[in-house]
Amino acid sequence: MPNTNAPSKIKLMDWSRLRTELLWAYEGPPLSPHFHTVEVDTVMCWLLLKGTVTAQSPTCGPITVKAGQWLFVAMDKTAHDFSPDAQIISLRLVIHWPTGQPLYNHHQWICFESSEYPQLLTHARKLIKQAERIVKMSPDPQQLRTRLASVPCEFEDYLTLENATLRWAHIYDRTMQKLGVKRMTITPIDGRVSECLKLLDQLPMDRQFNETQLARSLGLSLSQLNRIFVQAMNCTPKSYADNLRLNDTIKLLTTTPIPLKELAFTMGFKQPSHFASWFKKKTGLYPKEYRLQHLDNPIHQQMINTLKTW
Repeated sequence: MPNTNAPSKIKLMDWSRLRTELLWAYEGPPLSPHFHTVEVDTVMCWLLLKGTVTAQSPTCGPITVKAGQWLFVAMDKTAHDFSPDAQIISLRLVIHWPTGQPLYNHHQWICFESSEYPQLLTHARKLIKQAERIVKMSPDPQQLRTRLASVPCEFEDYLTLENATLRWAHIYDRTMQKLGVKRMTITPIDGRVSECLKLLDQLPMDRQFNETQLARSLGLSLSQLNRIFVQAMNCTPKSYADNLRLNDTIKLLTTTPIPLKELAFTMGFKQPSHFASWFKKKTGLYPKEYRLQHLDNPIHQQMINTLKTW
């Protein structure tokens, strides 16, 4: 469960469960200068280098941000409009605990002068440099700027980007602390549950595993494992693994041209019809419908929303 009053130091094992993923990082004119839809719960921020932006939130009201200011977007933002001359730094990341709880709940606009926290800009540009380096080597750089998960890269490039992402997340955490925003931690997880999570995360994309053997490897019966896992995660290990499989499916479905039949086999389904039924039950749409609806959406609202759901 989320805990806002936990001590600042928690176990390394628990910190290792914090999920950090860069969805995009770029500098230039806004890719979506006028956007009117419900925001999704990720870390979304802009630094206005030139021009202005006005954003709307049903709980926080309107806000106008000018050049030289950072804006960390409220979780319930419903619209934004940039001026025609706007130039920005735009970052979106998932920084969540395994439960789906973000490291910081942005229930309000967080706006401040960039000059007050210069390291945020310094490391944002380092992050953008690494992201752009990978994207530029892809066949369609402009299309893939907001689809980093689908960009092919070398292991060395991945590690460099990952290190830059973690470094920016560190500066983000320090900034939020200085601004007095409460960090959300989690109640320490049972070591056996943490080990189970690690094993499930390392499974291939089809997420197939023997539940009884998994329980035995942890020195538990299946009923014991399910009980302590549900207490910590509010779902069974099987459900958790199935959510991971859905996350991977949506990534491939919305960011690659992989044929649906091949995708079904990749995800462990012997029949494409079984895959289609499973996916519709999870999302309300058949895979083909989902791809058509979300493939050309640079924001990937449903994909991002699913990325943080465990």
